[in-house]
Amino acid sequence: MTKLPDLDSLSMTLQARFGIAFIVRSGEADEGSFIDVRPRDLDKNEGFSVRTTIGWSSIRSRLALEDYSADLLRQMAGATENQRQEFVEWARASTNESTVVRLRINESVMNPLDPESWPHEWTGLEIEVEKAPMMLDHSDGSKVGAAVLSWSSRVLAMVVSLIPVEEVRTADLAGNVGLSEGKARRKEVNVYERSRLNRTICISVRGTSCVACGFDFLARYGEIGRDFIHVHHVVPVSKMDGEYQIDPAKDLVPVCPNCHAMIHRRDPPFEVDDIKHFLSMQSFD
Repeated sequence: MTKLPDLDSLSMTLQARFGIAFIVRSGEADEGSFIDVRPRDLDKNEGFSVRTTIGWSSIRSRLALEDYSADLLRQMAGATENQRQEFVEWARASTNESTVVRLRINESVMNPLDPESWPHEWTGLEIEVEKAPMMLDHSDGSKVGAAVLSWSSRVLAMVVSLIPVEEVRTADLAGNVGLSEGKARRKEVNVYERSRLNRTICISVRGTSCVACGFDFLARYGEIGRDFIHVHHVVPVSKMDGEYQIDPAKDLVPVCPNCHAMIHRRDPPFEVDDIKHFLSMQSFD
């Protein structure tokens, strides 16, 4: 029997990642326990949900469009080049030797990494991410929750990347909020447009422990520390222009606030390996 995570906590974590409120439900099916995630604000039967099924040695997240989602499909079919590139980054970050990303549009198999091959009009869409084999302690609700969070986030991000969502902006260039890059606008200081999806890709691929010192806020503070981490741009944001195409899986790294501050103690910033070296030279009681 799979011990499922706290659904309220999972909903809050997903909302923090995507800036969208979600309804989260659980159930049992022949294939195993499952958790359904649906954006709260979409009209009934006009949106989508993502079902993550926890098998004994596998986990699968799958998009389910609702009965009257034709308008949503039209919006996704008309996604901009940048939006499609965000989808590609998610698909690429989710694909490895034991993980498969499946994409079908209009009932035809499509290459998720080649948006130019996709049709212009969509009448159907299927997205599925499956990892098998996957060893998971089914008796530990926290570990099951972390797996559901990771894999459902991948499909959710692919969908959200293709539909219009209100962008979150912040003046905190080194802050913890999600990070689209480029295009400075002038107020009293330069403010950069940032995307929560880039941050979500980074922490889904790299985790939420600091890559420099290893600090883990969840391990130290419990649930209030879940998903808290700064995301550092290997290429400084100030050096980007509007045409820079960031690869969140490579160009962003999770770091704790202390290490992030030390990285930016000089211009140009220190490398993460520099911070690791400084730490290795110190003795701690």
